[in-house]
Amino acid sequence: RIGLSRERVRQVGLVALEKLKHAARKKELEAMLFEH
Repeated sequence: RIGLSRERVRQVGLVALEKLKHAARKKELEAMLFEH
């Protein structure tokens, strides 16, 4: 049971990281657009 919850936490963490990456990439694109 503990192993299951630990796996769940890892999955949620990976999803959160993906969202952060997408947000960071979006900010970078917006910054590039505003610079030009």
